[in-house]
Amino acid sequence: MNDSTTEISKKSDAERLQIRKERLALLRRKENADKIVGIVLFGFPPNAGAVGTAAYLSVFESLFNTLHEMKAQGYDLEPPASVDDLREAILKGNAQTFGQDANVAARVSADTLVTKTPWLDEIEATWGAAPGRVQSNGREVFVLGAQFGNVFVGVQPTFGYEGDPMRLLFEKGLTPTHAFSAFYRYLREDFNAHAVLHFGTHGALEFMPGKQSGMGGNCWPDRLIDDLPNIYFYASNNSSEGAIAKRRSGATLVSYLTPPIAQAGLYKGLNELKASIDRWRQLATDNPERREMVTTLQAQAVALDLVPATPDWFEALGPDALERAVLSLSDSLLTLEYTLIPHGLHVAGRPTSVAQRVDMLLAMGDRKSVV
Repeated sequence: MNDSTTEISKKSDAERLQIRKERLALLRRKENADKIVGIVLFGFPPNAGAVGTAAYLSVFESLFNTLHEMKAQGYDLEPPASVDDLREAILKGNAQTFGQDANVAARVSADTLVTKTPWLDEIEATWGAAPGRVQSNGREVFVLGAQFGNVFVGVQPTFGYEGDPMRLLFEKGLTPTHAFSAFYRYLREDFNAHAVLHFGTHGALEFMPGKQSGMGGNCWPDRLIDDLPNIYFYASNNSSEGAIAKRRSGATLVSYLTPPIAQAGLYKGLNELKASIDRWRQLATDNPERREMVTTLQAQAVALDLVPATPDWFEALGPDALERAVLSLSDSLLTLEYTLIPHGLHVAGRPTSVAQRVDMLLAMGDRKSVV
């Protein structure tokens, strides 16, 4: 272990917790203009245009509003003038020059990794000699993101097992990549963040190898976050995984709302089937058109994976059984039509629109409040 990295590894679990609480307390007393904040965006799966996504959250709109509110409250930063400008600064910038998925804000050399990574031997046993191949050019690893004054918006690196992400959590001996480890060291020691805000549900820090509870110095979430205060902007409907973030990465959760709800309604194929059912019900039992309609009904339902193709309803079912089959199909359509689904994405800092509130009340059957 290198001399420059012994301090972090010498801390006991109690000392790490004590220092983090002290830093949180000091942060409350510090002037906003003096606070240095790291914000972490996620991108899963990688190389799929997923950077800046989160469950039920419009990330860049919410981040834009957050940065401008921070500016209004005295933080020392100059946020971009529009959401598109913010997205461009983070995802574009010099990304093409370095062949990365986002702007390269900093580069960490292999020598720095060797000098400043307390657990280098463990990482190299899994990922090879520093700087490894993940988010690297063979000489250094890249820290992705963009800095706006005292706020750095970083993109959490790939964690290496995207095809089998739970391996990190359950398979002993695995480690984060060189780039993942360097990203959090950069936030702590190079950017000198006073706190980090993980933005949206959810990232990979809390799923790094280690104990499920009672984290300690041998657990990767504790190693990576160390004593850095960790605030986590988390979906209010996912308390189970939110508890993992609290338990395994020392996170203080700040919840965001899920989107308003609306009735799912029916799309083209389902609407056509509903119209066919309505037509069939209008026909007299002795109308010869009923045979053709039954055939049409079953074919439409088969195309929508609602019923099997065999047996043929008209040939195999008697009048009563046929009536029950069509009634069951109609009930399935009603269930789909009135299913409640999210209406768009939540945008932090923007109130729900009148139209969204009306849709939500109607979806919940509260027509009296709408009137």
